[in-house]
Amino acid sequence: MSARYGLLAISSRFYRWRSQGIWQEILNRLQQTADAADQIDWEVHFIDSTINQADKNKLVFKCQQN
Repeated sequence: MSARYGLLAISSRFYRWRSQGIWQEILNRLQQTADAADQIDWEVHFIDSTINQADKNKLVFKCQQN
């Protein structure tokens, strides 16, 4: 993600899209497309829900350097 957008703009858009259900709609459409092309095995599937916490101080410093 380009630093020109700024951290606040990026996070604001992410949370706004989440609250509006846009991410869920994207997932639904991807699944529908893959299912129509017979590319999903519904017997075996998972979603990785790993969360990694970024060090905000390092991230802000790096964005300010660019």
